[in-house]
Amino acid sequence: MWRCVRGHLGYLTSNRAGISSVRTSCNQEEPMNPYAQPRVFAKTVLRAAIAGLLLAFSCFRPPLSLADTPVSLQIAFDNPQVDISRSGTRFLELLVQTASPPDREAQLQALPLNIALVIDRSGSMASNRKLDLVKAAAKEMVWRLQPGDQFSLIAYDDRVQVLMPSSADLDPRRVEELIDGITPGGSTNLGGGLAEGYRQVRAGVRPNAVNKVLLLSDGLANIGITDPRQLTAMAEHQAQERVSLSTFGVGLDFNEDLMADLSERGRGMYYFIDDPRHVETMLTKEFNATRQLAARDVRLTLHWQAGVRVAEVFANSFQQYDDELVIQAGDIPVGERRRIQIRFEAPSLPEGMRSIGTLRMNYRIPGVEREEHQDMPIQLAYVSPGTAIEEGRNREVSERSRIFEAQYTRARATEAVERGDVVLARRTLADSLSSLRALSTSNHKLLREIEQTKALLESLDRQLSRDERVRERKAVKYRKYLLEGC
Repeated sequence: MWRCVRGHLGYLTSNRAGISSVRTSCNQEEPMNPYAQPRVFAKTVLRAAIAGLLLAFSCFRPPLSLADTPVSLQIAFDNPQVDISRSGTRFLELLVQTASPPDREAQLQALPLNIALVIDRSGSMASNRKLDLVKAAAKEMVWRLQPGDQFSLIAYDDRVQVLMPSSADLDPRRVEELIDGITPGGSTNLGGGLAEGYRQVRAGVRPNAVNKVLLLSDGLANIGITDPRQLTAMAEHQAQERVSLSTFGVGLDFNEDLMADLSERGRGMYYFIDDPRHVETMLTKEFNATRQLAARDVRLTLHWQAGVRVAEVFANSFQQYDDELVIQAGDIPVGERRRIQIRFEAPSLPEGMRSIGTLRMNYRIPGVEREEHQDMPIQLAYVSPGTAIEEGRNREVSERSRIFEAQYTRARATEAVERGDVVLARRTLADSLSSLRALSTSNHKLLREIEQTKALLESLDRQLSRDERVRERKAVKYRKYLLEGC
């Protein structure tokens, strides 16, 4: 359905309207502008081989409207040119955006929901009023359900209780009474609660509904299925059966890696709720996003030409094979985006416009479950030595590359501290800080990265309490997780 409508090496975009600002998880305002390349780049294109020029200009076609396609895909390089005399490191940026035209929003509002709410009622949920605040948030959510929605309620400690089997015949006051009856209990059979949530959703599954499990927990899976590989395999299997999963980690004692992995394999979202008072805000946000789903199970598949070597993938969920990279972007609500970057070594190729691979985006349209796809070429301009390659650099993509690197570096440093290797963490952060300061930038986002890296480095020399250190680690990892939505 889609074809290349704009392609001048720096950016290829399937939807011109996709350059407008969108709401994101991290409130990053600036759009990805495919017309931001320096003017000098046009001169470089003119110097490319005739065949390359024909290929590039063949992509200029009228843009598709948002009514035709609710999802847009753009690609960009930090620098779309490569010196033929030497291979170089490049960053490829992929941006998936969803829009919200009026006619599409009316359709989204009509999509029924099929939701299972799975609440941890283990003994630890009694502390800091966590269970009370989760119950209040759950009652608020129940009143947001509409006629035609399917809902089920599960609570678990060492036992799993189905308080309300999947039903479309909802009495909110009766559901409130069931929620009020949830009290703290024993251990944490997270796997059992999750499996029952999936069973309830499957019992009420409908092809035109958005089917999802919402899992809230404050602890570790310590009874029943405790192996993270088994739990994430369950989420992956159910996602393939069109039931997604979003997870909410409440407090400081839950396994953030497990909760994030479950949500990624389950094609949903992960929320770190340090302060239990924010549970209602986060649950409402997820409920609204589920109600206004624009694209489901978005998947990006890159096939590389021989010689391309991937060095690092800045994405929350991906699988890498010999010449193929598969990235799961999950379910995306209206007005949201997913941004991914890939650092790679470009192969040595002759002068001219050269293909280094292809990109395919697959996704399903909620409500009709029709799978759509778009194919897009991935091309670099190979130029002769002496060409002013740096003049073609895309400053915005380059700066975002440094932000990705800085945040991923901080996450690795916190993992080193968790393993007890403070020396490695200190060296890793010091190298990153030195590299960031060498940029001499005035970009406020890069300056913030410098400050956050410096603060984390300095914290290694302070005597922090156990809770302070855990909160720091979870917050760093969560910011890295949210980066894909920026």
